[in-house]
Amino acid sequence: MKLKNLKGTSKNKCSCNSWLKHWLNTTGETSLPDYCGEKSCMEKPTDGAHVIKVDSTDKDWYIVPLCHEHNENVDEFELFSGVKLAPASVSKTCK
Repeated sequence: MKLKNLKGTSKNKCSCNSWLKHWLNTTGETSLPDYCGEKSCMEKPTDGAHVIKVDSTDKDWYIVPLCHEHNENVDEFELFSGVKLAPASVSKTCK
């Protein structure tokens, strides 16, 4: 699945205390992936990145764990198949 980072979202907050914790809480995963969500990257995920799907009618925002370099990248990227998308809507997901 192709995704693209959303820029200007760094001030967005949720009650989970971090976007990586939000990803864990929302997906039900018990730990972060070993590697960045970009399919060819072997770096550790450090950022909960706000992304949108490319070439999709779904315009919702999602969170995925990425390394800082890929979180700063403005190019489209391919998501590793084992990484889940977490809805970024705090009104629907955070308690």
